[in-house]
Amino acid sequence: MFEIIPARSESNQSILDWYRRKEQIDFDPPYQRVSGLWDVNARQLFIDSIINGYDVPKFYVHKPWNLNDKYLYSIIDGKQRLQCIFDFIENKFPLSKDFTLDDVESGDISGKSYDYLAVNYPKIVDRLDRYTLDVVQIITNDEEKIRELFLRLNEGIALNNSEKRLAKEGYLNREIKLIVSRHSFFSMLRFKNSRFSYEELLTKLLLLEYSDVLSSLTKTNLDKFVETFKIQKEEIDKVILRTISGLKLMSVIFQGIEDLLTQKTTIPIYYLFIRDNWDENPEKLRKFIYSFEKIKMNNRKMSFERLNPILNEYDRLNQQGANSLNAIKERLSILKQYYNIYKRQGFVDELTLIDSHELEWE
Repeated sequence: MFEIIPARSESNQSILDWYRRKEQIDFDPPYQRVSGLWDVNARQLFIDSIINGYDVPKFYVHKPWNLNDKYLYSIIDGKQRLQCIFDFIENKFPLSKDFTLDDVESGDISGKSYDYLAVNYPKIVDRLDRYTLDVVQIITNDEEKIRELFLRLNEGIALNNSEKRLAKEGYLNREIKLIVSRHSFFSMLRFKNSRFSYEELLTKLLLLEYSDVLSSLTKTNLDKFVETFKIQKEEIDKVILRTISGLKLMSVIFQGIEDLLTQKTTIPIYYLFIRDNWDENPEKLRKFIYSFEKIKMNNRKMSFERLNPILNEYDRLNQQGANSLNAIKERLSILKQYYNIYKRQGFVDELTLIDSHELEWE
């Protein structure tokens, strides 16, 4: 069954009607983006548009024809806009300080919250509450069609590879989202989880753990990996458990030096390095990693004549083609060579050189 109920063909479609249904709406179906992409200025502008009576784009919701007990609807398109409306009603942000309305002096209500308006300017709140949303309802149990519609509606805002991959239903994708939401390692990262950055990172770590030999972390390989494990298999469950153990060790080693976890491209390399040295003392690994990052930083400040070419190459590979097999192998080999020197002499500095011809190729 696949039925489309056009906008405004049903009653009870006001903002207040939909707010009353809030607990019946799934804002995070598998194909959705992470919340929080809109900044406060964009959200205030959207509320301004509604109160001033401007048209806003349509919303698309999925309504299964055989309803489950938890949700009556899931958001296909319009998540940020609907969340914005609900957040304003719940006083999570006020009107803009530049807000104006023809029949009210702007100074009286600019910068005010929903509750303040409800008490002092109930007509304005009523205008917002009664505003009719154009909500198109898609009634079907065909998940593939819903995902296709989501992608079609959102292609205009350029979904990235992670968003397209995670829009697909499957066992591995569900496990990836679950691990990211629960594992403490991801709370240590010093970059935001915008547009599934954490899920993309975890997919790469799982692929590294799964592969018998090192492989590139390209879109093609990641897509194939996720597709291979759309259904649960003992093989991938073992990989997941090993990866979780690896993340636990990463959490221990980076405790206190979390500020080093700022660059997405370095984490897979450190994951491989730590995995290959799992039996080493965590404190020793922590001190080495801190020292290595410090000498890289110092090397960047050197004059051209004094630059350490190996450290310079490591930085270059972190930025250019970081997901290629060659870049992964070479950075891992450099890291291992410096660690061997660190173990022998107890320190490394930006003047420490290794012979590029002696780099290990796994």
